[in-house]
Amino acid sequence: MRFFETKNYDLFMLIDGNRDVKESRVKKLAKSIEKEGQIEEIRVNPTKIKGKYAVTDGQHGLAGCVMLEIPVKVLVNRKDVPLTEIIATNSQRNNWTLPDLVKSYARLGNPEYIKLLEYYEKFNKKHPIGMQAVAFICRGSMSRNSNSADDQAHGDNLKDGTWRSVLTDKVIMDTWEKCKMFADNHDMTLTRPFVHCVQSIMINEPSFDLNKLLRQSMKYKERFVLASRKQDMLRMFEEVYNHNTNSKNRCYLNLNK
Repeated sequence: MRFFETKNYDLFMLIDGNRDVKESRVKKLAKSIEKEGQIEEIRVNPTKIKGKYAVTDGQHGLAGCVMLEIPVKVLVNRKDVPLTEIIATNSQRNNWTLPDLVKSYARLGNPEYIKLLEYYEKFNKKHPIGMQAVAFICRGSMSRNSNSADDQAHGDNLKDGTWRSVLTDKVIMDTWEKCKMFADNHDMTLTRPFVHCVQSIMINEPSFDLNKLLRQSMKYKERFVLASRKQDMLRMFEEVYNHNTNSKNRCYLNLNK
């Protein structure tokens, strides 16, 4: 690998589809570089594009050096690294968040990730919800009803680019609306276990009225405490639902589904 230093920042370009450069991370990294120096060189592809090196690793470091107006240390890769390899490498190193990975696969034109990203951005305009929870809404426990071996094979793994939704837009939005009505009335985070429980009830427990659960949760807020495990969450749902309810109007969940 060839190494060089330069203050000619115009020599570099970012790869379309790479993760977004976040100002907060650049500022944090710039403080570290100012104190300790640039510890890791940025990496670039050897083949220039319109006279510029494409940055394959270290775009935040580059931005930090630009902010500090200091020379950037550069390592030139032995061969060109495509975006797919950049995503795979950073996925294995856990350098990227799930939204970073989904955005990059979407920018590569993967229709499943484009759809997932659209739902993620749409839902987050209403309430904070993680990418994993959104992916579960779009696929979730309902996917077990799919008869397609291919659909079963391309399951919950968002990181390798093979994730696939097997649910219709209507089912996805119905699930979201049920989850959202709780977030509208409670100061809560829409976690994957919560989403899983709502989906499970919608599929397997049609007699369990989620609207009644919402009314009960508003009436007995001190009892509506989210759990980290699905079974514990369902148990809490059941207890809140049946609290101070006539025995003939009580409803019990199958916690093993």
